[in-house]
Amino acid sequence: MKKLFSMIITLLCSSSAFAIDELPNPFIDKSLIVQATKIAGLDKAYCVSTAAGTLITNKTEAGYFEIVDSKVAKKEVNSLIKQYKKKLAKAKTAKQRKKILKQIAKYEKTLVSIQTCLKFDVKTLACEIFAGKTFSGINPMVINGAQCTNQNKSVVAKIVLDYGGKEDDSGLCTGTLIGKNVFLTAAHCFKGFQMSAIGPQLPKVNVTIAGKTYVATKWVVNPFWSGNSESGDTALVYIKKNLSKTPLKLIAKDYEPDQGDFAAMIGYGVAKYKNNNTPITGYYGGFATLSSITESGLSSIYSKKSKQSTICFGDSGGPLVSWINKAWRIMGTATGGIGDNYCGFYSGSQLARWSKINSPENVAFLEEYLPGIFE
Repeated sequence: MKKLFSMIITLLCSSSAFAIDELPNPFIDKSLIVQATKIAGLDKAYCVSTAAGTLITNKTEAGYFEIVDSKVAKKEVNSLIKQYKKKLAKAKTAKQRKKILKQIAKYEKTLVSIQTCLKFDVKTLACEIFAGKTFSGINPMVINGAQCTNQNKSVVAKIVLDYGGKEDDSGLCTGTLIGKNVFLTAAHCFKGFQMSAIGPQLPKVNVTIAGKTYVATKWVVNPFWSGNSESGDTALVYIKKNLSKTPLKLIAKDYEPDQGDFAAMIGYGVAKYKNNNTPITGYYGGFATLSSITESGLSSIYSKKSKQSTICFGDSGGPLVSWINKAWRIMGTATGGIGDNYCGFYSGSQLARWSKINSPENVAFLEEYLPGIFE
């Protein structure tokens, strides 16, 4: 058996790590596993999230997760890509070439998945799992995610919208810095406002990022939003101050997400409910794989058995991201969820929906206000 060791990057906050030779065996204790999300392209590969960080593993026939060296995993995928490229050079028909190119794209997405798993750390999104913290009955949110405690380096913001002056009427959403002073969020967050083409008539929107709160100077809602679906469910929120943080990038206009693609999500939504049904919100991150893709939207499926993450109230507008071409890139914005298990409180499953960031209606809107944003 090849020597196994872990290259663990602590999930979004701590710089500490443990080495494989410090463990009694190469298998992860099931009690330490927060998530185990399938990585498409390799039969037994999973991204496993633990209290100490994230790891690439193989799942054995007995259901145990065996830690593998991420370099070995990436080497295996690159080897498969080279094999198919050799086949491509020998292909004689357009049909054969198309089939081989599809397979190459699949394995390239596998490399993206591995990088997304390992790079979901403090240098980018500022989040960590509380070691030893357990939850009974109700999962943490982002559902089945990791609680983020160090937000100083984060580019993900809490957006609070006041619909009429009463604290109980405030709306909570999530946004992402995509320019020096502009945040990407969801159009439906502003559904309760009276709006015009140049901005709000009730200018009471607060944006909190890295512990500092700014009053929004204006916001613009995507005019192509249909009002009740993920199609064009995007909006821009502006603050006066130019921030020194590096904004997150968007996926390219021609990037095509696929079923099974691996991604990470972040949001400020509901963390859990107290006995009196009072919601507790928090800043969380988690993983999921895409279950379906349309021209306008992306979706993922959550159930307690799946061990993936999903979204809840307040996560609206939050980013779905992958590590592509050496940068975090936004694939979609959280738009809602449907199903028997909304917010993970019940049995059954929840379909989480995301507005696809490079859909025609989002491209048209974002390029109008932020020329070159997709370049």
